[in-house]
Amino acid sequence: MFTLSQDHIAELYAHAGETFPSECCGMVLRDTATGAVDVRRCTNVYDRMAAEDPENFPRDSRTAYLIDPAEQVAILKQVGKGAFLIVAFYHSHPEHDAYFSA
Repeated sequence: MFTLSQDHIAELYAHAGETFPSECCGMVLRDTATGAVDVRRCTNVYDRMAAEDPENFPRDSRTAYLIDPAEQVAILKQVGKGAFLIVAFYHSHPEHDAYFSA
């Protein structure tokens, strides 16, 4: 169980606002030692991937999201060491419908 404070919620809104019109995504972690909740923004690298490989990445960051692999690995290493638990992911769909990805 975890609770998002008003500051955490403000951080989620700020992230979405700063990345608009692109999608944003991040992880909510809980410190296993203290129970403190931490919002971790993740970088959307979809535009870079689309520029490198448009056939396999046909959309752009306004309608697609890909977490920077280096950021994801760094967070997962902390989780793997037992320092944090991933308690939630957050993700925006700023100018289109919400739908399940293939």
